[in-house]
Amino acid sequence: MSLQAGRPFSANSLISQCNFNNNGTALLARSNNAQITQCDIEYNNIGILLEVPDSNIYCNKICNNTTYGLQMSSSSNVNVSNNYWCTNDSSLIEAAIYDGYDNVTLGLVIFIPVDLAECSGIPTKIPNYKDRSLPFSIFPNPATDNLTIELPTNNSKTEIKIFNVLGALAYSSTVTKQKTDIDVSTLSNGIYIVQITAGNKIERQKFIRQ
Repeated sequence: MSLQAGRPFSANSLISQCNFNNNGTALLARSNNAQITQCDIEYNNIGILLEVPDSNIYCNKICNNTTYGLQMSSSSNVNVSNNYWCTNDSSLIEAAIYDGYDNVTLGLVIFIPVDLAECSGIPTKIPNYKDRSLPFSIFPNPATDNLTIELPTNNSKTEIKIFNVLGALAYSSTVTKQKTDIDVSTLSNGIYIVQITAGNKIERQKFIRQ
């Protein structure tokens, strides 16, 4: 889907596989629930205006924006690693980001490691669902050996799946207990999506295996 708007598109939940081009400010991330992934964000004045520190922004192509690819307006640091910036030169990427290095009242943007494979251009095989009202917690994140998933207390049977960024299934199980420990030591380093499903409800979160 391609989006051109007279005003910023407000990202409050999952924004995936969209093209944002030829806008003033393309995307406004002002909710901690915002998740922006696998989007092409090019040829705008400002690609993403980030007002909160906890948005999940990964696996996007953020290139060729006139002023900034990403502009901070929060005083907290934020991690936007694993995005594709059309270069692996950290000085060029930093020049495309407005953060605490440009304004001392702002937080710093962590953008390393960068994505060099342009995963934003690869269609995901992860299914889409409309009902996303099943909150859960994962820790530690990043994880090395074990990942703990803490589920809501009011769900008796929950399906847990882990996908890599290409949409390939890396793990699947059905659980009935609230807290589950998963061995992730055999997974390759990188970004993964944890998806939990209970009935017609679904939620996803990102974790990094390092």
